[in-house]
Amino acid sequence: MTAYAQESSASNLNKNVFVELGGSGVAVLTANFDMRFNKGSNDGLGMRLGVGGESSRFDYLIGEGEVKTKLFTVPLEVNYILGERRFSFEIGYSFTFVSISRDSDLQFLGYHSEKYESGNVIVSYIPIGFRLKPKNNGLMFKLNVGPLWNYSAPNVFDYESVLFWGGFAVGYSFY
Repeated sequence: MTAYAQESSASNLNKNVFVELGGSGVAVLTANFDMRFNKGSNDGLGMRLGVGGESSRFDYLIGEGEVKTKLFTVPLEVNYILGERRFSFEIGYSFTFVSISRDSDLQFLGYHSEKYESGNVIVSYIPIGFRLKPKNNGLMFKLNVGPLWNYSAPNVFDYESVLFWGGFAVGYSFY
């Protein structure tokens, strides 16, 4: 009697974990998981999912007070890597959920103003760039640029305009 070991369906898929500055995550930093759909291949169609955020605080130049901003993002992207070599072309399309809150407090010459804003939006980004990846396991880098625009909530982002955006990532690729 011969026994065969059953192999996990995800065991031969090329996977990447990386930290990205900008890019599809919109925030300063996002942690991401990316994988190819073709077994045994480090190119072709794939997807990525991440979570990110940032928090900033600055003081007004005139008067007293500060502005605090918090941003939370969840990027979901479908992407395609063209080329089995280490240096490959990458293009994608992402939808990113963005939750933002801004709290400001200003005091100037007897004037006092407090304002709190928050909102949720969906933004889209088309990253076009390059990925430097190992043939098997190892360090990976990616760099991309492209248009970024908003679908809703003109009070948070200017939905009338398309921004030129970019991203840089470093991470680890494995099978």
